[in-house]
Amino acid sequence: MTLAQLWAEVLGTEVPDRTTRFFDLGGNSLLVSLLWARLTDRFDLPLAASDLYEYATVAAQAEQIRGWFSGDGRGALAVELSDGPEPVVACVHGMSGNVYYARHLGNAVKQRVIGLRAVGFEGEHDPLTSVEEMAAAYLSALEAQGAVGGLCLVGYCGASLVAVEMARQCRSAGRRTTLVLVDPELWGEEARPAGLDELYREQLAFVAHRAGLTEWDDPAPLPRARGQLFRRLQLMGFYPRAFTEQQFDRQLRVSGEAAHALARYRPQPRLAVDAHLIFTQERLDEQFGGDLAAVRGPWASLLGGLTLQRVPTAHLEVFEQGAAPGMVGAVVDAFAARR
Repeated sequence: MTLAQLWAEVLGTEVPDRTTRFFDLGGNSLLVSLLWARLTDRFDLPLAASDLYEYATVAAQAEQIRGWFSGDGRGALAVELSDGPEPVVACVHGMSGNVYYARHLGNAVKQRVIGLRAVGFEGEHDPLTSVEEMAAAYLSALEAQGAVGGLCLVGYCGASLVAVEMARQCRSAGRRTTLVLVDPELWGEEARPAGLDELYREQLAFVAHRAGLTEWDDPAPLPRARGQLFRRLQLMGFYPRAFTEQQFDRQLRVSGEAAHALARYRPQPRLAVDAHLIFTQERLDEQFGGDLAAVRGPWASLLGGLTLQRVPTAHLEVFEQGAAPGMVGAVVDAFAARR
């Protein structure tokens, strides 16, 4: 059975071509779960159900399958999320190394949306160890996808500074950019964990929290704690049967290397680029006492014309609500109109 035939069986309709998105053919979250089960049984892939929101066409899924079977476990660095005209909307991964959040932008912007995953997230390639390296690699991946014009760079959470560095490199090359940073964080040496074990425990606690395991606090030695959490998450359906503890460990390593790189990064001051900072009410309350104006000081020394906006939602839900994707869409429309 071909991949297109498997899709047709799950959807109950013919698949007209390899580039039509699953959700445009009547797919929904229930059918995503069914397709994930069929794919993992048919191909024995290290694929999470949430990955199907990124690889939402037959062509994108076929590319991933070829990559896994050819031994290149990295998969695509630049993931096509939706098609459309320029300027391209390039979404940099969060601290998890993946770009699940960006799937919600596909319906909010009419431009082409590309997600940028971290190197080393899926395969045996070593994670990149500096923000400058990450930015250069992601810009090269975009160029390989034909994205050579103006860029709207979207950064999320702790890895937002990677988008800032990409904008700096674009500026040096004379390339037009605009920045949208959602709940961004400024790092310093004080934010860097003392050692890898401490960092792993922080990452384990974060993953457990994302999975709703708010009571998780395992005092066991690190390898056993990691294994216990992984098995629990797998039983809950967060990871497919083909996904291994080694791959789970690799995800933690990617996040860890990113944290170390961000803590060492010292961006050049006053980058002359339009920057739009969107903060959730939850993050404003936690970091700035709920005062949006207090954000300007720390970021004004780094970026040029700042626009600040507030979204009345929680950090982990910011892209699932209509407000933030709509704000990104408005920025992209304004950027495109200035060409």
